[in-house]
Amino acid sequence: MRRDLKLNVQLKDNIAQLNQEIGEREKAEAERETTLEQFED
Repeated sequence: MRRDLKLNVQLKDNIAQLNQEIGEREKAEAERETTLEQFED
C-alpha cells in the first residue's frame, strides 16, 4: 500500500508538471501568433 501511495504522489507531481509545461507552450504559441500578425500588417 505504501508503494501505491508513493507512486500516486509521483503521478500527481508529473501531471502537475505536464500541465504547467502545456500552459507555457500555449502562452508561447499565442505570443508567436501575435508577433506574426504584427508582421502581416
